[in-house]
Amino acid sequence: MDLIGLQVPLTLQAAQVQGMYFAVGTVPLQGNLEGQGIALRDALALAVANNIAAEKPELVSIQWLGKPVQEMSLSGKLPDGSVAFAHARFFEHQGTLYEVLLMGPGQRPAPEVLTSWLGGFSLLGM
Repeated sequence: MDLIGLQVPLTLQAAQVQGMYFAVGTVPLQGNLEGQGIALRDALALAVANNIAAEKPELVSIQWLGKPVQEMSLSGKLPDGSVAFAHARFFEHQGTLYEVLLMGPGQRPAPEVLTSWLGGFSLLGM
């Protein structure tokens, strides 16, 4: 994937359930990507926003998993004109940039879906 003018080895594990898209992406911050975590995070956030034709994403700092992370919640439209949402968290851990993403139809996810998705995470080595 080409981001910020660099070839970025984004690994994405994803599943689609009842029209919602759940994904975790990772980028190793090594070699020419070392020190590029913030720029890559912002580029990934913009790519998510572009998928649902949303405004420029605004990232908010929160604590999650005992770490500072950046979170965004957006609504926009799909190419067919239907309303869609995206909710993502971005953080660095042990030299890797993580993207935890939930996208789907409607203005926002049901609170219990978001809580279940984000509440199921833990990080090895912490």
